[in-house]
Amino acid sequence: MTHMDQVKQGAAANRRANARTAMELLISVRQATTDEHEQLRRWSEALRHNESHLDEVILYAFKNWSRSLDGSTPRPTRVPETPQQREERSTRIANLVDKMRASIFDQLMSNGKRLGDCTRKDLVRMTGQTQRLASMVGEGQTVQQCLTEKQVRRVLGQR
Repeated sequence: MTHMDQVKQGAAANRRANARTAMELLISVRQATTDEHEQLRRWSEALRHNESHLDEVILYAFKNWSRSLDGSTPRPTRVPETPQQREERSTRIANLVDKMRASIFDQLMSNGKRLGDCTRKDLVRMTGQTQRLASMVGEGQTVQQCLTEKQVRRVLGQR
């Protein structure tokens, strides 16, 4: 390796080292140790060796603290809703919740059937709360034919 090659490699390494930001230094320090005091010591030592990093941290702290003191952080402004808009939004949300909530009747049971398609005989063979449902289902009928979703949820202890 010639002298010029060594100089080129050294220059590239210096550019890489200088390109690191204060945040990148902090990340590397945090990866090296889990002790917070040791992280702070190593990071502050690395910052002191490069004045531009120290300036970066000072500028960051100044901007953030100044904004918090003078309240200049922009707050999102909300346009007041009309009663009609509020009602429409409320309806859209309610419809979305209904769509997202899976029907209790679609729940797959241990016999491989949907709960809504289970008969009294199917429910008697199962254990737990389904036995209580069996007593509420008529002979030869399905759960969905005899009960509402609200009744089934109440028996199963769901909302």
